[in-house]
Amino acid sequence: MGEELYLDQQSDYYTELLKLKNAIDYLKQYEAFLLEEVNELKRKQQAKIFIQIEDVKKTGMISVMATILLASIIVGFIIKRISGIEKELLETKHNLQTQLSKEHDVIDKYIPISTTNLDGVITNVSSAFCNLTGYQREELIGQRHNMLTRGNTNAQTYKELWEAILSTGEWKGELKNRDKTGNEYWIILNISRINDASGKKIGFHSYCENITTSKKL
Repeated sequence: MGEELYLDQQSDYYTELLKLKNAIDYLKQYEAFLLEEVNELKRKQQAKIFIQIEDVKKTGMISVMATILLASIIVGFIIKRISGIEKELLETKHNLQTQLSKEHDVIDKYIPISTTNLDGVITNVSSAFCNLTGYQREELIGQRHNMLTRGNTNAQTYKELWEAILSTGEWKGELKNRDKTGNEYWIILNISRINDASGKKIGFHSYCENITTSKKL
């Protein structure tokens, strides 16, 4: 029960990290949108100024200089307002990036995480994953996870695992692996599919909890 609760907490923690990443991606897009809005406002105000100048010439109500001054004040106010929004946006993005960096460091150190492509070839691992398996990052990248089982996991389990992640995009279960020195260890493994921004499937990421101690009790 305690291990399941701890693993659920890890899952929540990992989910929050993904939310932060998505928030930063959104802020980058919104920043570009605001910049385009500023440029568009400048173009529109310049066009209005020319129209007002022509109207003044026709009506003679106020001087051309007064019209230009009034329009400049309006444009300046709008730009100042949008600049304030941009500044606030940049500060928010900076704070999120700082928080994300701290979260990433903690997760990298304490949670065994691996990423693979659609064929199951490892593309990235956390420091905690290296500590658990005994392998260096360079030794793991480009390999498959079955290098860790060394016959400890039967073919049926792997068959069910792949059927699940290919059909539903998720799998959770217990596996017995061996580290680099040959010592056996048990894990609860969680696998989920990775999609890009367009929804295309690009790989899988997994995180696990070492439950070896409880298995020996």
